[in-house]
Amino acid sequence: MSAEQEARARLALMARDRRTMSLPKLAAFVRQQLGEANAMSSIALKVDSIEAVRALQVLCTIAAANATPSKVLRANARAMSSGFTTVRMEGDEDQNQRISHLPFTIARTTKPAKGGNQ
Repeated sequence: MSAEQEARARLALMARDRRTMSLPKLAAFVRQQLGEANAMSSIALKVDSIEAVRALQVLCTIAAANATPSKVLRANARAMSSGFTTVRMEGDEDQNQRISHLPFTIARTTKPAKGGNQ
């Protein structure tokens, strides 16, 4: 393998890793976005990177699943959302952001750690 092929392969792996949204990555994204707040609107999310776009896409999927009458879909959504939940908000589709979506609220389901020994 040439140096150029190796560099291209590393770049492809880095790009794939940035596009992949795992449960720990999603939970970390939500914790970072919430900060000290207990809840926030999806419209207020800071979507400024590939990772943030993928996180918003997954959160939209979770919000849609939570809003259905299907117990199976809601159970799957709960399994995907560690430490938070989503609640669909009333209103029209938000088309002002780069990714249009039906607005929802992200709410913390666990208390934030206050550093130090607990």
